[in-house]
Amino acid sequence: MTIRFPMGGGNAAIADKTNVTRGMAIRFTLPDETVTDLVTISAPAFFARTPEDALQFLLVRRPDPPTGKPDPAKVEEFSKARPETTLQGAWLKAHPVPNSDLTTPYFGVNAFKFTNDGGQSVFGRWYIEPDGGVVGLTEEETQSVSDDFLSADLESRLAAGASDFDVHLQIAGEGDPITDPTAEWPDTRQRVHVGTISVSRVTGQECDSVMFSPLALPPGIEPAEDPILAIRPAVYAESFLRRQQK
Repeated sequence: MTIRFPMGGGNAAIADKTNVTRGMAIRFTLPDETVTDLVTISAPAFFARTPEDALQFLLVRRPDPPTGKPDPAKVEEFSKARPETTLQGAWLKAHPVPNSDLTTPYFGVNAFKFTNDGGQSVFGRWYIEPDGGVVGLTEEETQSVSDDFLSADLESRLAAGASDFDVHLQIAGEGDPITDPTAEWPDTRQRVHVGTISVSRVTGQECDSVMFSPLALPPGIEPAEDPILAIRPAVYAESFLRRQQK
């Protein structure tokens, strides 16, 4: 496996203690040398239901030249018209900033169709849970840690031993939306433990040469008809190209 822990948003210089989504992207190299990717974030909901809403979400937050800040009236107007775009931010605000990439839960906000050899199918979302528990920074720790503490923390923790994560599949219940990544499924939904992964070492910038795609899927797993899921590989390709041009 190759694993990448990115910060959310498009600002490469963002401080690690900023309360935005983190990510866990995993590339599995399978025995036949094909690959499959699992792409998750540290919140159970995405910030937009459609690519068009995602674009508008970003556009209304562009700084106005006179103030250098987004126009709060435009943001409020958009949020009232699209209340689902506020759910991810509200969830992040209600939870502390993670104190490590290795103590963060990661959620697959898009659903996939899983079909067994007998032709039986279910829809599910990935959920990855740190074996060491979920731990956030206190308010005092948030003030004291450096803006780039996550890399040093990762190296320090893994130097002391591997960190494990349990991988679960949350099964959709009746009425759960499978094409809306802004909708959080209830915690009461069945979670099937499908395996444990072990993060053992840091390999520098190797993962920057990998473009993780949630649509790199093995036989038996198909994407739901989710417009956000459909657009993600193209967005990641653009991000990947810009990283290579640095």
